[in-house]
Amino acid sequence: MEVLKKITLFGLLFLIGFSGFSQSDETPRKTYPFTNGKLLKVGAISYLIGRIPYSSEYRLIYEQVHQPSVSSEVAVSYLALNPLFKGANNSGGQKFFMQGFRVQFAEKFYWNITSEAPKGLYSGVHFSYASGRLSSNIANIYGIYYDAKVTSINFRQGVQFQYRSNYFADFFILMGYKEILVTETDLYKPPKTRDYFEDITWSKHFNFLMGLNVGISL
Repeated sequence: MEVLKKITLFGLLFLIGFSGFSQSDETPRKTYPFTNGKLLKVGAISYLIGRIPYSSEYRLIYEQVHQPSVSSEVAVSYLALNPLFKGANNSGGQKFFMQGFRVQFAEKFYWNITSEAPKGLYSGVHFSYASGRLSSNIANIYGIYYDAKVTSINFRQGVQFQYRSNYFADFFILMGYKEILVTETDLYKPPKTRDYFEDITWSKHFNFLMGLNVGISL
Protein backbone atom coordinates (compact mmCIF):
# COMPACT_ATOMS: atom_id res chain seq x y z
CA MET A 1 0.00 0.00 0.00
CA GLU A 2 2.89 2.37 0.81
CA VAL A 3 4.37 1.72 -2.63
CA LEU A 4 1.05 2.63 -4.26
CA LYS A 5 0.84 5.87 -2.23
CA LYS A 6 4.32 6.92 -3.33
CA ILE A 7 3.66 6.08 -6.97
CA THR A 8 0.29 7.84 -6.91
CA LEU A 9 1.80 10.97 -5.32
CA PHE A 10 4.59 11.03 -7.90
CA GLY A 11 2.09 10.62 -10.72
CA LEU A 12 -0.16 13.42 -9.47
CA LEU A 13 2.80 15.79 -9.05
CA PHE A 14 3.94 14.85 -12.54
CA LEU A 15 0.52 15.67 -14.01
CA ILE A 16 0.23 18.96 -12.10
CA GLY A 17 3.73 20.00 -13.08
CA PHE A 18 3.25 19.43 -16.76
CA SER A 19 -0.18 21.02 -16.70
CA GLY A 20 1.20 24.13 -15.06
CA PHE A 21 4.12 24.23 -17.45
CA SER A 22 1.89 23.99 -20.48
CA GLN A 23 -0.49 26.68 -19.23
CA SER A 24 2.32 29.11 -18.40
CA ASP A 25 3.91 28.87 -21.82
CA GLU A 26 4.22 32.36 -23.33
CA THR A 27 4.15 31.22 -26.96
CA PRO A 28 1.06 32.34 -28.91
CA ARG A 29 -1.80 29.86 -28.89
CA LYS A 30 -1.92 27.97 -32.15
CA THR A 31 -4.94 27.46 -34.35
CA TYR A 32 -5.76 23.76 -34.60
CA PRO A 33 -7.10 22.47 -37.92
CA PHE A 34 -10.83 21.70 -37.70
CA THR A 35 -10.87 22.00 -33.88
CA ASN A 36 -10.25 24.51 -31.10
CA GLY A 37 -8.39 21.90 -29.06
CA LYS A 38 -11.41 20.79 -26.99
CA LEU A 39 -12.78 17.26 -27.40
CA LEU A 40 -15.72 15.49 -25.82
CA LYS A 41 -15.59 11.68 -26.00
CA VAL A 42 -17.27 8.54 -24.69
CA GLY A 43 -15.99 5.03 -24.07
CA ALA A 44 -16.78 2.95 -27.15
CA ILE A 45 -16.39 -0.49 -25.57
CA SER A 46 -16.18 0.21 -21.82
CA TYR A 47 -19.82 -0.79 -21.34
CA LEU A 48 -18.82 -4.37 -22.24
CA ILE A 49 -16.48 -4.68 -19.26
CA GLY A 50 -15.82 -2.16 -16.51
CA ARG A 51 -12.74 -1.59 -14.38
CA ILE A 52 -14.34 -3.48 -11.48
CA PRO A 53 -15.27 -7.16 -12.04
CA TYR A 54 -18.92 -7.76 -13.08
CA SER A 55 -19.40 -4.10 -14.02
CA SER A 56 -20.19 -2.08 -17.11
CA GLU A 57 -18.68 1.38 -17.41
CA TYR A 58 -20.44 4.37 -18.99
CA ARG A 59 -17.64 6.87 -19.58
CA LEU A 60 -17.51 10.56 -20.47
CA ILE A 61 -14.15 12.18 -21.35
CA TYR A 62 -13.05 15.77 -21.86
CA GLU A 63 -9.69 16.55 -23.51
CA GLN A 64 -8.13 20.02 -23.63
CA VAL A 65 -5.09 20.88 -25.75
CA HIS A 66 -2.58 23.26 -24.11
CA GLN A 67 0.20 23.33 -26.69
CA PRO A 68 0.71 21.86 -30.17
CA SER A 69 2.05 18.71 -28.49
CA VAL A 70 0.44 18.59 -25.02
CA SER A 71 -3.10 17.93 -23.80
CA SER A 72 -4.83 17.02 -20.53
CA GLU A 73 -7.70 14.59 -20.20
CA VAL A 74 -10.25 13.98 -17.43
CA ALA A 75 -12.88 11.24 -17.45
CA VAL A 76 -15.79 10.34 -15.18
CA SER A 77 -17.74 7.08 -15.34
CA TYR A 78 -20.83 5.52 -13.88
CA LEU A 79 -20.50 1.81 -13.05
CA ALA A 80 -23.46 -0.55 -13.18
CA LEU A 81 -23.94 -4.30 -13.23
CA ASN A 82 -22.76 -5.85 -16.48
CA PRO A 83 -25.81 -7.06 -18.49
CA LEU A 84 -24.02 -10.32 -19.32
CA PHE A 85 -23.49 -11.10 -15.64
CA LYS A 86 -27.03 -9.96 -14.82
CA GLY A 87 -28.57 -12.33 -17.37
CA ALA A 88 -26.49 -15.28 -16.20
CA ASN A 89 -27.07 -14.83 -12.45
CA ASN A 90 -30.50 -13.30 -11.94
CA SER A 91 -32.29 -16.52 -11.20
CA GLY A 92 -34.26 -18.14 -8.39
CA GLY A 93 -35.70 -14.80 -7.34
CA GLN A 94 -32.26 -13.35 -6.61
CA LYS A 95 -31.35 -10.18 -8.54
CA PHE A 96 -27.86 -8.73 -8.41
CA PHE A 97 -27.11 -5.04 -8.64
CA MET A 98 -24.06 -2.80 -8.66
CA GLN A 99 -23.41 0.90 -8.40
CA GLY A 100 -20.15 2.78 -8.52
CA PHE A 101 -18.00 5.40 -10.17
CA ARG A 102 -14.60 5.89 -11.73
CA VAL A 103 -12.41 8.97 -12.25
CA GLN A 104 -9.38 9.20 -14.53
CA PHE A 105 -6.73 11.81 -15.27
CA ALA A 106 -4.16 11.77 -18.04
CA GLU A 107 -1.48 13.98 -19.55
CA LYS A 108 -0.81 13.22 -23.22
CA PHE A 109 2.31 14.20 -25.19
CA TYR A 110 1.85 14.00 -28.96
CA TRP A 111 4.85 13.08 -31.06
CA ASN A 112 3.96 15.59 -33.81
CA ILE A 113 5.45 13.45 -36.55
CA THR A 114 2.90 14.38 -39.22
CA SER A 115 0.33 16.41 -37.28
CA GLU A 116 -0.33 18.37 -34.09
CA ALA A 117 -2.39 17.60 -31.01
CA PRO A 118 -5.04 16.29 -30.62
CA LYS A 119 -4.26 14.05 -33.59
CA GLY A 120 -1.62 11.37 -34.06
CA LEU A 121 0.67 9.14 -32.02
CA TYR A 122 1.14 10.04 -28.35
CA SER A 123 2.59 8.85 -25.03
CA GLY A 124 1.50 9.85 -21.57
CA VAL A 125 0.82 9.14 -17.92
CA HIS A 126 -2.54 8.03 -16.56
CA PHE A 127 -4.17 7.76 -13.12
CA SER A 128 -7.40 5.88 -12.35
CA TYR A 129 -9.57 5.27 -9.29
CA ALA A 130 -12.73 3.14 -9.34
CA SER A 131 -15.14 2.22 -6.55
CA GLY A 132 -18.24 0.03 -6.67
CA ARG A 133 -20.62 -1.97 -4.49
CA LEU A 134 -22.04 -5.38 -5.47
CA SER A 135 -24.99 -7.03 -3.73
CA SER A 136 -28.36 -8.65 -4.44
CA ASN A 137 -31.93 -8.14 -3.30
CA ILE A 138 -31.69 -11.14 -0.96
CA ALA A 139 -28.18 -10.41 0.37
CA ASN A 140 -29.11 -6.79 0.93
CA ILE A 141 -31.86 -7.83 3.37
CA TYR A 142 -29.16 -9.34 5.61
CA GLY A 143 -26.78 -6.42 5.10
CA ILE A 144 -24.34 -8.40 2.96
CA TYR A 145 -22.46 -6.57 0.22
CA TYR A 146 -19.02 -6.23 -1.36
CA ASP A 147 -17.14 -2.95 -1.81
CA ALA A 148 -14.40 -3.01 -4.45
CA LYS A 149 -11.79 -0.31 -5.02
CA VAL A 150 -9.26 -0.35 -7.87
CA THR A 151 -6.43 2.20 -8.05
CA SER A 152 -3.81 2.31 -10.79
CA ILE A 153 -1.14 4.54 -12.27
CA ASN A 154 0.05 3.77 -15.77
CA PHE A 155 2.13 4.58 -18.80
CA ARG A 156 -0.22 5.25 -21.70
CA GLN A 157 0.57 4.72 -25.38
CA GLY A 158 -1.97 5.47 -28.07
CA VAL A 159 -2.95 7.04 -31.36
CA GLN A 160 -5.85 9.42 -31.97
CA PHE A 161 -7.38 9.47 -35.43
CA GLN A 162 -9.33 12.33 -36.96
CA TYR A 163 -12.16 11.65 -39.42
CA ARG A 164 -13.44 14.43 -41.65
CA SER A 165 -13.67 17.72 -39.82
CA ASN A 166 -14.38 17.00 -36.17
CA TYR A 167 -14.75 13.27 -35.40
CA PHE A 168 -12.08 11.49 -33.37
CA ALA A 169 -11.20 7.94 -32.33
CA ASP A 170 -8.59 7.30 -29.62
CA PHE A 171 -7.10 3.80 -29.36
CA PHE A 172 -4.73 3.26 -26.44
CA ILE A 173 -2.87 0.76 -24.25
CA LEU A 174 -2.26 1.16 -20.51
CA MET A 175 0.56 -0.55 -18.61
CA GLY A 176 1.40 0.08 -14.99
CA TYR A 177 0.74 -0.69 -11.33
CA LYS A 178 -2.67 -1.49 -9.83
CA GLU A 179 -4.07 -2.34 -6.43
CA ILE A 180 -7.42 -4.06 -5.90
CA LEU A 181 -9.13 -3.99 -2.52
CA VAL A 182 -12.37 -5.89 -1.84
CA THR A 183 -14.18 -5.54 1.50
CA GLU A 184 -16.93 -7.99 2.45
CA THR A 185 -19.54 -6.59 4.85
CA ASP A 186 -22.06 -8.62 6.86
CA LEU A 187 -24.18 -6.99 9.57
CA TYR A 188 -23.66 -10.05 11.75
CA LYS A 189 -19.89 -10.29 11.24
CA PRO A 190 -16.91 -7.89 11.42
CA PRO A 191 -16.00 -6.40 8.01
CA LYS A 192 -13.11 -8.20 6.36
CA THR A 193 -10.88 -7.37 3.44
CA ARG A 194 -10.01 -10.08 0.96
CA ASP A 195 -7.25 -10.26 -1.61
CA TYR A 196 -8.77 -12.26 -4.46
CA PHE A 197 -5.39 -12.35 -6.20
CA GLU A 198 -3.25 -13.62 -3.32
CA ASP A 199 -2.28 -16.77 -5.22
CA ILE A 200 -0.95 -14.77 -8.18
CA THR A 201 2.54 -13.57 -7.35
CA TRP A 202 3.97 -12.08 -10.55
CA SER A 203 0.94 -10.28 -12.00
CA LYS A 204 -1.36 -9.33 -9.11
CA HIS A 205 -0.23 -5.70 -9.34
CA PHE A 206 0.58 -5.57 -13.03
CA ASN A 207 -1.97 -3.55 -14.97
CA PHE A 208 -2.58 -3.98 -18.69
CA LEU A 209 -5.61 -2.60 -20.51
CA MET A 210 -6.64 -1.63 -24.01
CA GLY A 211 -9.37 0.86 -24.77
CA LEU A 212 -11.16 2.90 -27.41
CA ASN A 213 -12.78 6.30 -26.94
CA VAL A 214 -14.67 8.16 -29.67
CA GLY A 215 -15.98 11.70 -29.82
CA ILE A 216 -16.18 15.12 -31.44
CA SER A 217 -14.50 18.51 -31.19
CA LEU A 218 -16.40 21.28 -29.41
